[in-house]
Amino acid sequence: YKSGDKGELVIGVTPFRSSYLMPSLIKKLTSKFSGLGVKLIEEGSEQLRHDAAEGKFDFAIINLPVDDSVLEVTELEPDRLVLVVPNSLCEKHGLSGKSISFKECKKLPFIVVSATQEMRVLFDKLCAATNVYPKIIAEVTGLVTALEIALSGAGATLLPKQFVNSRMDSGEFSL
Repeated sequence: YKSGDKGELVIGVTPFRSSYLMPSLIKKLTSKFSGLGVKLIEEGSEQLRHDAAEGKFDFAIINLPVDDSVLEVTELEPDRLVLVVPNSLCEKHGLSGKSISFKECKKLPFIVVSATQEMRVLFDKLCAATNVYPKIIAEVTGLVTALEIALSGAGATLLPKQFVNSRMDSGEFSL
């Protein structure tokens, strides 16, 4: 595959990163290397870490930390989390401005992802660190679903900034 004449490039990636990183990457790769096929393996970070250490991918895009004694690591982008709160809920709960603290969200209803996902682990750690435990009104599997429910006005959600920005930039959603 290095010459681009033929072959298959196997990439491991989390589903949410795949949704905003892979479309342009695959387009560039297949345009430049017409004989190259790309196989995406979309899995959770824990499975990706395990499979990458076993050499199941040509490369993988994985959330840190990883065992850098086994894998060569290059940081692509820092993770930043953002709170998605519909304007109607901000008004109802007296929240204003582009920046609010998590402690101000105590009374907001929340949409979260399932407990087995890293995003949920981060949410639970934030709750513990701030001693803020909002009411969870819905638990979903996908980040897109969490974002859609939040944008419908039902509640707030905590998501990776890169994911939210990619959805907003695509025109798929608007705030």
